Amino acid sequence: MRTYAVTYEYEPELLSLIDNWRPAHRTYLRKLEKEGLLFSSGHLRDLKFRGALLIMRTDSAQQARELLEEDPFFVHGLVTNIDVKEWEPTIGDLAERFDTVVDFPISNP
Repeated sequence: MRTYAVTYEYEPELLSLIDNWRPAHRTYLRKLEKEGLLFSSGHLRDLKFRGALLIMRTDSAQQARELLEEDPFFVHGLVTNIDVKEWEPTIGDLAERFDTVVDFPISNP
């Protein structure tokens, strides 16, 4: 499995409806977490960007996107954009065990 950093961008004109779908949204994300596909998620507290960050562990970026397109927030039009980027954590719980000089991915072109 690979790790992905995913951002959701919310539709500004529909923010008033988020509370209507939040229970179903959180239930869906908790299901993904129990299945080992979602490591963590949360709202980004940035007044210029209305959205969220999710850290996922899936076989592909396409799988991550397809799973998130089933989220009630996306289904009901509250998410206007899902951006999936492969992320290679090097320190912390999700990190592979890289030697910080020899095995670091960018060090060896």
